[in-house]
Amino acid sequence: MRKSLLALDTDHMKGYIFQTDRLKEIRGANLLLDRLIRVTMQEVAHEPSIGAELIYGNGGVGLFLVDDDKASAFGKRVQRAFLDSSRGGLSIYYAVQPLPVDAPEDVETLMRYDLSKELELLRYKLREEKGHPCTIINRPAHPFLRLCDACGLEYAEKNRQSDQDDTRIAFYCASCQEKQDEDGRVKERIERAIKAIYEKRSGSEKYDPDSTPLGDTVVSPLWDRIFLYLERTNYKRLFDCNQQIAERPHDFHAFRDFTDAKEYLGLIYADANGTGSKIEALMNLAEIRDFANQIDQSIYKATCSAIEKHLPLSAPAKGHTHKKLLFPFDILLLGGDKVIMVTDARKAMDVALTIAQEFHGATENAHSLSVGVVLAPIKYPFNLLLDMVESTLTFAKRRSAEMRLQSPGTDDTTINFMTVGSGTLNSFDAIHKKLHRKMGKNIEFYATLRPYTPERLKHLLNAIRRGNELNLGRNKLYQLREAVYKMNLTQSISDSLAILRNWQEEQKTYIVAHVYQFGGLYQMPQNDAHDPLKGFPRVTFPWFADAGKKDEEESAVYRTSLLDFVELYDFVVSEGGETGGKN
Repeated sequence: MRKSLLALDTDHMKGYIFQTDRLKEIRGANLLLDRLIRVTMQEVAHEPSIGAELIYGNGGVGLFLVDDDKASAFGKRVQRAFLDSSRGGLSIYYAVQPLPVDAPEDVETLMRYDLSKELELLRYKLREEKGHPCTIINRPAHPFLRLCDACGLEYAEKNRQSDQDDTRIAFYCASCQEKQDEDGRVKERIERAIKAIYEKRSGSEKYDPDSTPLGDTVVSPLWDRIFLYLERTNYKRLFDCNQQIAERPHDFHAFRDFTDAKEYLGLIYADANGTGSKIEALMNLAEIRDFANQIDQSIYKATCSAIEKHLPLSAPAKGHTHKKLLFPFDILLLGGDKVIMVTDARKAMDVALTIAQEFHGATENAHSLSVGVVLAPIKYPFNLLLDMVESTLTFAKRRSAEMRLQSPGTDDTTINFMTVGSGTLNSFDAIHKKLHRKMGKNIEFYATLRPYTPERLKHLLNAIRRGNELNLGRNKLYQLREAVYKMNLTQSISDSLAILRNWQEEQKTYIVAHVYQFGGLYQMPQNDAHDPLKGFPRVTFPWFADAGKKDEEESAVYRTSLLDFVELYDFVVSEGGETGGKN
């Protein structure tokens, strides 16, 4: 039987997941989509009437090998399953490409067969399909038809007690209600799964790390894999001393129970670099399958490593409203080559750094991530935070692309961040433009070093921890920040030196040495054996001079890490668990 390739791609995946700004619906949408991709789609493929061969299925997309006469039926069955399970909120497109008549019939041989032309044509057909969606018929409108209280887009169909106000009845559309129901179902399964883990650990039977940790309890494809990894680590405290089971945060406000310095949360968005172009360069199905599975497994492993290392379970501090044991994070999107998660703001930068490093290592240093982090007040509108973190990530990915062009084959991992305060701009491009000034023809000032490579970010975080130990003081650091904002070699330097005089000798020496350290990191690649002074960091506090334009002796680029130092000062946990310092 002649075979065909069938590709599937979810329509507006992020739009569906982040249709509302409430954690319950966001989480439920992600869990529902993940189950549809990893379970439902493959169940349809394995039906006797279909018999499709999975190449990969994750991150909202899938690729299958199916008999030519069954391909169209398979695609329509998957589309129907998506619409039914999401109550009309989620749709998926598919495209079919028949294989050449001389292609091998044996599946194993076919997996190694050169199908580059067919794969390219399949991608074109899928883009064409997504670019010409079905005609939408507008539904009737009437002033007495009530819109959903969650998304505000679809008409409400059912009502239930509001989870935000016990005294109010809320009205939801079928799609938002299904998201809530999926979140509730997974919550119950997580409780059963944790009990199963606890009973296995406290029992006399020998623990087998290669078996599923949940017994007969199936939570969800996402949480099953997270628990499987965490159970193999020291992440054991899933119960507190009163045998209360750990829970996920009920809403974003629950994250105030984890923070001591400020009521902030951290939103992390990590995305692998260049996966689209890399997968398009592959010529056969076996390479595509291995590549897609490696990226998907690596993003899970990296995320779980960060959870195990930086996000241990702990009871809320005394005086907080929530009394139960909580996971100090939540997963908003995970799979394929992406992860979006929310954490305690104090741990966000360490989590982002670990995800980037672990992903690079898990892929045997062959692939890299770009990461965007936004540190914002808990009450800040989530939809605005999502726009901010996307702009932060986009800037980091552009820098990664520049690094690949300049030095092919090197690690192009980049990590970018933004802190939200009064007057913060919504786009990182606008923020970076504000922190850059060009004076004359050949002199430039950069008040930030963002985005960072993992090595440089690690230096910065360690420097902040040492600064906490020395009690540099927020007031003096904020004064230093204002001096940096002036971005010149007169008033900026004068104000900075005046602030230095108010520090103790150890503090003063440390902050100057920090600028020299980053100056050395930027000058190191420019070392010249014939000119020993070329790689020596030239510091005019608070600036260090980076290399200027080539062939122009009077050109200079001045940079500083001090503004980034100040912005993260309240959001980095020291070894003792504290953040910030005294005034």
